[in-house]
Amino acid sequence: MIPRAVNSVLWRIGVFYAGTVLLLAMPMPWSSYSKGVRPFVTVFS
Repeated sequence: MIPRAVNSVLWRIGVFYAGTVLLLAMPMPWSSYSKGVRPFVTVFS
């Protein structure tokens, strides 16, 4: 029961993080992002 719950939480965190990054990356052109800078920082700055 516990390993299944842990696995489920890890998958949810991964999916929500990837989904958030995609939603933040969609409104800006790809040329505005640079290597080593996180998408969250680029969008909110």
